[in-house]
Amino acid sequence: MNCIPCLTPVFILAAAYLFQGSSAASSWPMFRHDAARTGRSAASAPVTGKLAWFFGTAGDIFSSPAVGPAGEIYSGSGDKRIYCLSSSGDLLWSYTTGERILSSPAIDVEGRICFGSHDNRLYTLTSMGSLEWSFVFVGDIYSSPAIGSDERIYVGASDGIACAFYPAGSIKWSYSVGAAVHSSPAIGYGGMIHFGAEDCRVYSLTETGRLFWSYREGKAARSTPAIGTDGSIYFGSMDNHLYAITSQGSLIWSYATAGEIWSSPALWSEGKICAGSWDKNIYGVSSSGKLIWSYATGGSVISSIALRADGMHYYGSYDGRVYALSSKGALAWSYCTGEIIASSPAIGPNGEVFIGSNDDRLYAFEPPPAPTPTATPNYFNLTVEPASVAPGETITISYSCFFGDYWYWGIPVDIYVAAIRDPAIADAPSSIDQALSGGPVYLFGRNMKSYYLYKGRAEAPTYRSIQFMPVMPFGSIRFTIPVLGGVEGDYAFAAILFFSPSSGLSGPVRNDGLPIENSNLFTIK
Repeated sequence: MNCIPCLTPVFILAAAYLFQGSSAASSWPMFRHDAARTGRSAASAPVTGKLAWFFGTAGDIFSSPAVGPAGEIYSGSGDKRIYCLSSSGDLLWSYTTGERILSSPAIDVEGRICFGSHDNRLYTLTSMGSLEWSFVFVGDIYSSPAIGSDERIYVGASDGIACAFYPAGSIKWSYSVGAAVHSSPAIGYGGMIHFGAEDCRVYSLTETGRLFWSYREGKAARSTPAIGTDGSIYFGSMDNHLYAITSQGSLIWSYATAGEIWSSPALWSEGKICAGSWDKNIYGVSSSGKLIWSYATGGSVISSIALRADGMHYYGSYDGRVYALSSKGALAWSYCTGEIIASSPAIGPNGEVFIGSNDDRLYAFEPPPAPTPTATPNYFNLTVEPASVAPGETITISYSCFFGDYWYWGIPVDIYVAAIRDPAIADAPSSIDQALSGGPVYLFGRNMKSYYLYKGRAEAPTYRSIQFMPVMPFGSIRFTIPVLGGVEGDYAFAAILFFSPSSGLSGPVRNDGLPIENSNLFTIK
């Protein structure tokens, strides 16, 4: 039965506004980033774990932040307010509801904000924080709205009702499941709506609000489904399992953990899935449901993972820490807040990470500053071992660099390497241009970034996406090169490093040619 008892729309404007699009042109406009709830951002800039700022509210922050078109941040709080902050953490405005806010906001293309409250209302505010309309349910709203490509809003409530709203606030359809809907709707292909409920089922409704199928698992499904590129649906359950089912509602696989899964899955490369569990672990699972890696925290994980484009994982834990893990499950950094974390992160337009904590604060972690070319070269110390080699043997090249104000470790760089025969050696570090005047160049790789070496054209790098290993405040790179025959003579190395496209940065790591020094001379016998 699809009727809704005692639902009352409350309109503030005489003339209804219309949403102009599905979601804001922003880096993270709603819970889990998008209507398919993938949890995956296109941002690739790394985050250092350095706190940029925090903003204090008067209640715990269970709500997960969203990012607006201008980089502003929105989050609900246990103090009954939703907050709008500038990208630098300054309060722009707040709006008070009648109860605490656990629902996470969604933002449309014109910057209007939609969210639920435990006062049983769904709210839509203007971009300036004024009420546009609200809708009264019988039960409170834990679910976070999704805004579809049809410009409509989809949400569930604890009275067991899932609703689709027209942009002006009237109901398009409603569907009763008879049990609380704490899960947030995900929108799949053809406008299909997927969500979990406390009756131990995951539901799939058509865009007109009719039941397409339901799938029964062992316990309640509070996790929000994520939709894969092939239409597969991934969700966690309080029966301790992570599930994958087809778009037709058939089981593909399930993976058992040792605790309930409230965390919503995030989808990363090649169909891999990651989610947290009450057993204190984060799990990375393959597209076939096999464990790839797991990482143990000090507390239960109901926070849902936010993924950077390169696979970096961000999430919070009940141990009060914000974590950053690599795509292989290795710890990059963590930050301790003052209380448990149930909020899920959002990723900003420049790679910033935003997350709430039950210590009543919203936290922002900053990416490293973009490197700026300096007048004085920050030369690398380059060494070659051994000093004399025969064709067919290998030499080991090591670079070390003082980073100064910049944090380059973990940022992939492309390395262009050349060995210069009979180089011109200066008393002080010379330029590549000077060194090239000493003799021919024996290339390792197709060519160096020679437009930066004052002649020729850019070719492919010798090594791609190499990362510095940190020894604060220095970094180092070490690798080996085979020595070819027929090129006997005395050589010196030259090299130049450019940021890899995947780093989100561009240009050379330093804007000067690297030095030719006595320490990097070697001989091919």
